[in-house]
Amino acid sequence: MMQWAQTKDMGEAMLASEGTVAARSRRFRAGLGMARLAGRLAMALLALAPLMACGFQLRAWQLDGVFHVEGEDAPALVRAVQRGLRESGAASAGDADDADIVVRLADEREARRGVSLTPGGRVAEYEVSLQVSFVAEAANGEAIIPRRVVRAERVYSLDVNNLVGSREEEALIREELRRELAERIVRNLAAVANAR
Repeated sequence: MMQWAQTKDMGEAMLASEGTVAARSRRFRAGLGMARLAGRLAMALLALAPLMACGFQLRAWQLDGVFHVEGEDAPALVRAVQRGLRESGAASAGDADDADIVVRLADEREARRGVSLTPGGRVAEYEVSLQVSFVAEAANGEAIIPRRVVRAERVYSLDVNNLVGSREEEALIREELRRELAERIVRNLAAVANAR
């Protein structure tokens, strides 16, 4: 009888211990759930970081009027600025004589330079930069925005095992830089045009 009582006490102690383990396990799983949620939030913020770093923000401006954009040595950037103006509500004129404001782009310059080396002395990272100058004039020839230079740059890692992929990445970066410069130009135009 005594042995049965001891066995019963040991069984109750084991059940109590298992209950504590189960409670701890539930708390641990709840903690994991919170950790996963925090991890997902961190990943979302990391995914948005490049957009914030490259100057991306929601357009908070509205442009009225008719714009003409020209720049013989920067055709891709001319198209990017025209697209930005359209997205901001501005109309586009095919000829400078039909526009309220004429935007002239000039001196587009692209550059690439090595910024870090591998231990073996090979280039590990490149910086790609793009800059352009622009002016904006009213239909009567009055300078609305005197000559300004806008510049953007990015650094990327060179993958020596995938040179084709690295070249494609550089081409994408150049497109991003054009979009960033176009957005800056449109932002400048919006600030001046809306103040008139």
